[in-house]
Amino acid sequence: LVRTFLLVDGSVGLQKADLIALEMCEETRCPYVMVVTKIDKCAQGALLTNLLNLQNVVKTQTTSCFPQPLLISSVHYWGIHLLRCFIAHVTASIRLKDTSKSG
Repeated sequence: LVRTFLLVDGSVGLQKADLIALEMCEETRCPYVMVVTKIDKCAQGALLTNLLNLQNVVKTQTTSCFPQPLLISSVHYWGIHLLRCFIAHVTASIRLKDTSKSG
């Protein structure tokens, strides 16, 4: 197992079942990523509140979680390309090059 992806409904935020899944991921110490879904389904204020709560949980209660949640909307296709690239990178299907260095 290379990476686990924990899906969290962005329109409702972290639920009890999400926290249980997060605990299980922490116990196995396998790296995991939070994927926040349905970001198109809620008002921006609610989404921001849910994201800030999620970031606080990641910062204070996790050691194996990737620090940046991936934000996804399957309806509008937001974030899907980034998620696919991330999956391809962590599974070694592709190698990303550092293009920030001039050479």
